[in-house]
Amino acid sequence: MAIIKLASEKACQQASADTMTPSDVRVLLSCKKGNESEVVTGKEAGLTLRDYIKNRGWKVLGTNARKYDKFPISIRILSNNNPNMIQVNPDTEKDTFWYILKAATDSVIGFGMAEEISVDQLTSAIQNGTLGDYLRPVQVSQGDYFEVPAGTVYAMDPEIEVLEIQKDGKDITWSANDVISAITLRPTDNRHPRSEWLEDGQARSIHLFKNSVFDVDLVELNGRVDIDADDQSFYVLVFIEGSAVLERKDEILHASRDNCFFVEAGTEPSHITGNCRYITVGLN
Repeated sequence: MAIIKLASEKACQQASADTMTPSDVRVLLSCKKGNESEVVTGKEAGLTLRDYIKNRGWKVLGTNARKYDKFPISIRILSNNNPNMIQVNPDTEKDTFWYILKAATDSVIGFGMAEEISVDQLTSAIQNGTLGDYLRPVQVSQGDYFEVPAGTVYAMDPEIEVLEIQKDGKDITWSANDVISAITLRPTDNRHPRSEWLEDGQARSIHLFKNSVFDVDLVELNGRVDIDADDQSFYVLVFIEGSAVLERKDEILHASRDNCFFVEAGTEPSHITGNCRYITVGLN
């Protein structure tokens, strides 16, 4: 069993089906055709993650992955250089979690409707370019996290950067009418309250989110911590602050902000040394 590092500078090559206007997206983890992550360490360097898993066998994903016929999650970094950009995810199969990586003072996300509107009002607002006037402004700061249900319309300030973890759904081409029909017309508030830190020697952690597909934790490390992956699930580590060194047997991997690592299910105990924060994601 192994730990591999994935390329972290891959821009999304195609407009996402869940956008009403294009967004700035960097793919950290994906097996979706056209946006596959690339392995950059070890003998498999240069392979896509899809081909790596094919070569190594489905067992590297763990027993929890047996119920899926394809790699079940993707992880991306979202940002916005267009203050007029409005988006929505219409796919009810795509459970989505957001962690705010970066936000300026008084940064705001327009998150869902401020009050319930009619289909006629929605259609008129889209045609007139005034949909943003109907969104509920939510002030955010670094470290906030949200569940983003399908159908939630959102718009973010340019200073905001988001780590998005999402269940991959079917590849569907959505028409404009399909997207409009999927939009939730009622207000929604899915900001999760901040949990308490759980101390563990030189590391501490917070459980951020859990649904039927994936589990998300935040770890803050000042020193050294042991990690291992059982046979039930692979783990993904996304470093969001600081730097660290991952060591397994004779292998040493260096980690810094936005670096993404795939830890095979059943990987022998390894350890991380550094001063950093990282997100862990596993399958349920």
